[in-house]
Amino acid sequence: RTSLVGMSHPGIPAMPSFAKKRENMRSMMELIKAHKATYQDMQRCRRLKDDKISNGEIASSTEIPAAVVEALLLNPRSYRSAFTLFQSSVRSEYAGAPLADQMRMMADRWKDCSVEDRLPFTTVSQQQKVEGQDLGDEWNRFQEVLKEDTAPAPVEAASRADRVDRVEASPKVKKPRSLLPAAPKPVVRHAPGDLRNLVQDIAPLRSRYFSANWHLIAPFLPEGDRARDSKFAKHLLGAFAEAAPVGGLEVEKAGKATQPKMIVNGKLFPYQLEGLAWMQRQHEMGVGGILGDEMGLGK
Repeated sequence: RTSLVGMSHPGIPAMPSFAKKRENMRSMMELIKAHKATYQDMQRCRRLKDDKISNGEIASSTEIPAAVVEALLLNPRSYRSAFTLFQSSVRSEYAGAPLADQMRMMADRWKDCSVEDRLPFTTVSQQQKVEGQDLGDEWNRFQEVLKEDTAPAPVEAASRADRVDRVEASPKVKKPRSLLPAAPKPVVRHAPGDLRNLVQDIAPLRSRYFSANWHLIAPFLPEGDRARDSKFAKHLLGAFAEAAPVGGLEVEKAGKATQPKMIVNGKLFPYQLEGLAWMQRQHEMGVGGILGDEMGLGK
């Protein structure tokens, strides 16, 4: 490893002046205007460029001239880092080495450079960054103007009467008939008037279930309601509050249900029938439940 001081190197490569960069950017703007390219064209070209597609392929796929594609992809804020400038200045000294070795040797050499050695490259890099910010602000203003010029015209609000007339005047389209057989109508088990009686019938079943599984329910309750003789427990357990706890979920062995007649053009799998039987058992005991299993099994 040797210092940059005292070694021959081409120096920092010549860069276009700020005035030249601004002139080039404004010529790109005029080119975009002349071809009437839109802000949507700019966004489309950038999306394709993000997919590592070359400018020539973008021009052929979008039917936009290659020069306009280059203008739409312009990024005036870009600048070269101090290390990149250093690489450009000394790359010729490692021309005979493989690319990987070139990168390693230049990186090692840059690490050994003193602050004074790095100062020219850092200064130029910072100058490019400041110039890029000024050019980027002007480019952003151009983009905003381009976006406004290509924005869709606002839709005039129509009155409700106009919309009703338009709908009534539109031709009626008949819906195509379904090729599937009609599903049977659902059976209503309880009329609304019988709901109170249904709740009264379910209450003892719920109380019995909660009494049998109180040891599993109590940990989820507030501390003052966990005892079986608490006010909340007596309200929930009803006549079973004084019964001795049995323990064990009564729905673990629910068996299998029969194939539902309301399902047409298919049958439930055995594990689905087990889940259905479990839900039926929950309903019979007057409690709700959430059926959970692996994703994609057709709950």
